[in-house]
Amino acid sequence: MDEQVFAQRMHDAIEHAHRFAKQFLIEDLPACFKCRVRLNASFDGNPLHADERVYPNDSDSQFKEKAAMLSVDDAVELLWREGAVPEWINVSVVGRSSSHTIVELLSCGRFTSNDSLLYHELEGRPPFHVLGPTLPFDHQEGERFSVFDRATCWSQEELEALSDSRHLVWSMELGGHHFDDRLLVSIGSFPALEILDIRCSKLQGPGLECVSSMPAIRIIRISIEPSGEFDLSSLPRVDSLEEITIEGMSSCPIGLDCLARAIPSLHTLRLRFEATDRPLELPKLPELDTLELSIGRLKHKLDLHRAKNVTTLLLRGGFGDEEVAQCISCFPSIRSVHLRGTNAAVQTVNELGRSESLEFADLVETNIDGQLVKRLMEMRPDLRTWPRRL
Repeated sequence: MDEQVFAQRMHDAIEHAHRFAKQFLIEDLPACFKCRVRLNASFDGNPLHADERVYPNDSDSQFKEKAAMLSVDDAVELLWREGAVPEWINVSVVGRSSSHTIVELLSCGRFTSNDSLLYHELEGRPPFHVLGPTLPFDHQEGERFSVFDRATCWSQEELEALSDSRHLVWSMELGGHHFDDRLLVSIGSFPALEILDIRCSKLQGPGLECVSSMPAIRIIRISIEPSGEFDLSSLPRVDSLEEITIEGMSSCPIGLDCLARAIPSLHTLRLRFEATDRPLELPKLPELDTLELSIGRLKHKLDLHRAKNVTTLLLRGGFGDEEVAQCISCFPSIRSVHLRGTNAAVQTVNELGRSESLEFADLVETNIDGQLVKRLMEMRPDLRTWPRRL
């Protein structure tokens, strides 16, 4: 595609998204724009067409931060690559600063210079598809709402712009190295906030004190750069918190024992890190029913038996057959296991066969072949597996 044609279509789509959003929002929206480009937003694991190409490095955290606040011209330069452009780009208003309307460009990971592969031809500006701002979960038709209901902040300027609308924020995404422990501790009160999403951060743990000013918080997701250690010890008691995800760490987080004190109603825990440089011991978590552990290398054994009420277990990464089997054995009420990418094999099958409560097992990308599945079916003919047959 010609670069000027692509640039004109982008400008038109952004202007359209701006006009469209003004019908729904209570805030005024500046006529100057900044673009938040989110790349690789599609599943690209299927075989590519001869005229398609992908750029896996676009998912790097540093690249995400650089693409979070661009001028329209810079967004064109990022997305137009020697005649190739993403096959689809969703355009919507997601925020505002004191001087700019923030427009998200959610982009397909597959690039092409073949115009016949572009989506949204009927809208007249392929590959662009204009959407309105995301509606609040309890939205009533015809009711205006705040652009800060689902706030996204990748700069301090954006955070400052919502200072008078804190009581309207239902979910908040904080992105980039600016949002470190020092800034989070001083972030202030968000009385209605239920979901906090921290991305590409240098957070190390003390900043978790901020949730004491978020009385309605239910879900915390933290994605950090793998440097240093992450410590949960500063997490205050949060009776409303039900789910926490921490990923990107180089090693197991410190202070897991504090979860029993700080999050008595925790239902879902997801930990994703590179290696167990110390033993991972879960405390007694009586409400925990979903546990995900994604670990690149296991150097120490895992002690999970205190979280015995888990019913859904997800394991990823460097788990060997014996380790998978031991993990499953910790949970007498297990109903669903997901083992993609592990080295689950004979011992795992034996343990799955002994588990009377088990209803479903995801065995994709494991060492459990057709013969082992057949053996498992003989032990547990009622068990559902994916794939159904290997």
